[in-house]
Amino acid sequence: MTSHPPSPALRALASDTLLNAAGAKELLDLASRLKAASVAGHPAPPLLQGKNLAVLQPASGATVSVLHDAAADLGVRVARVSLGEPPPTVGECARIARMLGRMYDAIDVGTTAPATAAELATHAGVPVYRGLADGSHPALALARDLAPADAVVPDAAAESDNRRFMMQALLLATIG
Repeated sequence: MTSHPPSPALRALASDTLLNAAGAKELLDLASRLKAASVAGHPAPPLLQGKNLAVLQPASGATVSVLHDAAADLGVRVARVSLGEPPPTVGECARIARMLGRMYDAIDVGTTAPATAAELATHAGVPVYRGLADGSHPALALARDLAPADAVVPDAAAESDNRRFMMQALLLATIG
């Protein structure tokens, strides 16, 4: 699978909560190509080899998410990062964001408080996602459109695969 430069609309959707129609179609097309290649026995090569993704989570969280697996399949190194307890103040976030932006190619802020997430996105200089690791990112709602039209009852494994393809499409579009 060849990589095409993403449109400005897709680059901007990392932290956007709304997808415009053109961005949604482009993302869905990319996810569909990833899915078709995988079904044909040609999963995506490590197109993002050497890229680094930070997933911010509470100190107690130690689960491996679907995002971790989806990113790793593309060659992305995923690091779970805790902001510590108590969480940083909004004022400390600018310094932390700049540091994370130098170390990582993208950041998922997870369930970080909205003000902290916004401050990180403002100062990081890299794509900042909200909700990829926990599955709440709005782009992941498009995964249902990858299901085969003839499927009467959605298969849980197929839904999980479709979410993985959408995550991969978003990563390719924003940090690729």
